[in-house]
Amino acid sequence: MILLTLWAVAALVLECTASLPPGRPPRLNKVGFDSTKLVECAEQPKTQKINAGQTFHIQSPKYSKYYPTMECGWMFQVTGTENVMVACSKFEMKKRDRNGNCKDFLQIGDIKFCGKNGPTNITVNVKKLVEVKFASNKSAGGFSCTMTALFNNSNTLRQS
Repeated sequence: MILLTLWAVAALVLECTASLPPGRPPRLNKVGFDSTKLVECAEQPKTQKINAGQTFHIQSPKYSKYYPTMECGWMFQVTGTENVMVACSKFEMKKRDRNGNCKDFLQIGDIKFCGKNGPTNITVNVKKLVEVKFASNKSAGGFSCTMTALFNNSNTLRQS
């Protein structure tokens, strides 16, 4: 069942991106494509409900242009599963400073991502809510990610 679900997700991604020029991510509107909904980053995010098998798309503000200096986020409530897969097709943010700190970052639960090391096919285990935060103090290229509610996956980061 897990293999079938992962295969279906992979097929959907390939189908949606096959007609794009190399290196160019799909452009989405607020409705999205193939049941993928684009959710805007908000200073006070409303909780979005995700059912098992459903996908949401998140991206840095003003994507695919440089993002502004700001803080915003997303809040997802998962139903029918405890696992959410996060995959970024593009991730280009300010790199860590010389002390190893992320000044510009995408935070999923307690894990911060910055530089060019964004989440690629990781699964976050959540009990109730998954909080995603974007913060920046300098402009860079941005990110484009999907969040898909799955049933199980072996690459799991724990979130309480």
